[in-house]
Amino acid sequence: ASDESMAALIAAAENLKIQVHAWFQVLNMTDAPEGVRKEWASKGRLQRKSDGNALPWLCPTQRENRLLLVQLLTEFLRKYPVAGVQFDMLRYEGSGGCYCEHCKAAFARYLGHPLKNWPECTKEPTQEKKAWEAIRRHQVTQLASELAEAARRARPRVKVSAAVYSNLDGARTSVGQDWREWLQKDIVDFVCPMDYRSSTALFQGDLARQKNETGKWADKIRPGIGVTVNQLSPQETQRQIQAARNAGLDGFVLFELTARVASDILK
Repeated sequence: ASDESMAALIAAAENLKIQVHAWFQVLNMTDAPEGVRKEWASKGRLQRKSDGNALPWLCPTQRENRLLLVQLLTEFLRKYPVAGVQFDMLRYEGSGGCYCEHCKAAFARYLGHPLKNWPECTKEPTQEKKAWEAIRRHQVTQLASELAEAARRARPRVKVSAAVYSNLDGARTSVGQDWREWLQKDIVDFVCPMDYRSSTALFQGDLARQKNETGKWADKIRPGIGVTVNQLSPQETQRQIQAARNAGLDGFVLFELTARVASDILK
């Protein structure tokens, strides 16, 4: 966005008493120009699958990448007086990465001995596989912490949040996203699980599970409602909003703002 459009957005929001929270796409580079992705792949800064093929995602283990993200976030927040920032794509692409040389070396240091049977040792149900899942969580949590600290240094009263996988256990093992730990350590002020469900019953099941998993930190959950993902009707959207309120949660997120949502849901 241009400086003029951001200034107009923030001014309009203030007049309406609406807070602006910036969306920060952390590691996913899918939307970057192809030339940029190829350049970063050639420099070895992208996540890699076990067969060596690059994924269009930055590797969170590499310090250069973390410093770049901190720099970009800091510059943005110093420039624009937004009320909050939400981290999205703060995770690995999937369970198939990252197997770059930096991640391999970090894993060996974590284990305290040279790796044997790499990378198969990370895939078989062994103690090494559990250690592999643990170090992936550590790398993502470390990045989350560095970004949150940078955000609060740049703009001390900024609210920090994250869009996260709905299933905590799956998030921890598949993409290294332990968002319960982020809440426990006050890395983020709140999380927005992507509870994109087609029915209120399923949505309520997600909320019940998440509240049970997070305990006293459950009041920091702001569930995401998949209005566009599931093409929810206005009536179903309202039912899920009411379910979030009935669960005692202080807020919710409608994903995402489109012309249809503006005209049919928010009218």
